[in-house]
Amino acid sequence: TLEYIIYRLLTEAGVNPAWVAGHSLGEYAAVVASGALSFADALKLVQKRAAYMAAVSVQGGMAAIINCPPAHLEKMLNELATEGVIEPANLNSPSQIVVSGELPLVEKLVAKVKEEGVGKAIPLAVQGAFHSSLMVPAARRFRADLEETSFSPPTTPLIANVTGEEVTSAGDFQRLLEEQIYSPVRWEAITRRLCALGCTMFLEVGGKVLSGLVKKTCAEVNTVSIREADEFKIVLAKLREV
Repeated sequence: TLEYIIYRLLTEAGVNPAWVAGHSLGEYAAVVASGALSFADALKLVQKRAAYMAAVSVQGGMAAIINCPPAHLEKMLNELATEGVIEPANLNSPSQIVVSGELPLVEKLVAKVKEEGVGKAIPLAVQGAFHSSLMVPAARRFRADLEETSFSPPTTPLIANVTGEEVTSAGDFQRLLEEQIYSPVRWEAITRRLCALGCTMFLEVGGKVLSGLVKKTCAEVNTVSIREADEFKIVLAKLREV
């Protein structure tokens, strides 16, 4: 809700994005900003999504893996996957991948990264294996809610979590938001796509984490973030200088 309020204030001040994107749950704010979904319907979907995911979140966990060579991380994941479910969940930047899966396997991976000295592993304070195949049952329950929801063609192109590509058809949103629950968030791909499309200024609403990830992928772009109301005028002045 904060993201949407700030977005409305920005548009009322004449700041209109050429593209929109959001990370995981934040994609719902982006879909609303794209013009494809009403704010009221987005709130209903977010509540249902959270309930379904919580129902299948027993013994799941996630960890951020930082500065680990991708090939080495893939090797470790493949070895652990013979014991159960552990998968890449957020492909955030060239130097950061979040993994998700059965908690004992996530804990084993964290220990292996430390033992082998191949980067840094940070367990996340969550109680679920989000964006992994363990979430498929939640996604299947969510399908009915998505089918009952009305989507419109976006007036502002959205770059999707699941594909890292533009969404231009109203008919794509139901499928993509269902798949998003159990698919990796391709944030690095989203960033690269936006840069390829000509985006030179990224405005993050509601935090600063994504701005840092964007800079790690495309160092040449400008980023600005707004989290609180008292930052609004400062950010607006910066945007008008661009």
